[in-house]
Amino acid sequence: MHFFKSTYTLTFTVMNNELKRRFKVQELHEEIKIAAYELYEQRGMAHGYDLNDWLQAERMVIEKKTKKQQIKEKRR
Repeated sequence: MHFFKSTYTLTFTVMNNELKRRFKVQELHEEIKIAAYELYEQRGMAHGYDLNDWLQAERMVIEKKTKKQQIKEKRR
């Protein structure tokens, strides 16, 4: 019984961490999507720049998150 319980706990922890990681990836994707659309709107909704908008949005969002993380770490 003890083996089953510890195996279950380990499995649950691994699954929970995977779900958290997936949620963060989905959250990041959503932020990038919104930023890319805002860039599209700022450019007057001209077509043909979707990849450029997406890549610029990725850089912006990741840079923002990196700065936010660095600030958190400095406060510790």
